Amino acid sequence: MKLKQLREQAEILAIKQSCFELDVPPTIPILIHQIMIDGQTVGYVATEDYDTAAGPHIFIAEGYKNPSYLKKVTWIFHNVYCPLMKELGKDILITNCDQCDFGTTNFLQKLGFQVKHLAIAEFKLY
Repeated sequence: MKLKQLREQAEILAIKQSCFELDVPPTIPILIHQIMIDGQTVGYVATEDYDTAAGPHIFIAEGYKNPSYLKKVTWIFHNVYCPLMKELGKDILITNCDQCDFGTTNFLQKLGFQVKHLAIAEFKLY
């Protein structure tokens, strides 16, 4: 089990486009880590970098959304990802998800996130 940071820009762009819907300004750096279990890529973590805060977005491929793999992903999150973020100077992890996406909110709670129900009002200036 390991977490590998991807550095090749073409690969990062392909993963961001196929696995994530990130709506962040281009000035915010995004780190992409590959989640590997038993030699297989099971998913990715895209992390928005906001100085002392990090915004992780976790993608797990369909064939790996089962208790066995999710238990291993949870182990990697707690024992590899969190210490890495702490080492990079992060004090807090904060992310967003659709409140109706019970699979995601349940998984975030299992990871230890406190899921708060918020109303978000958004107005985009074009």
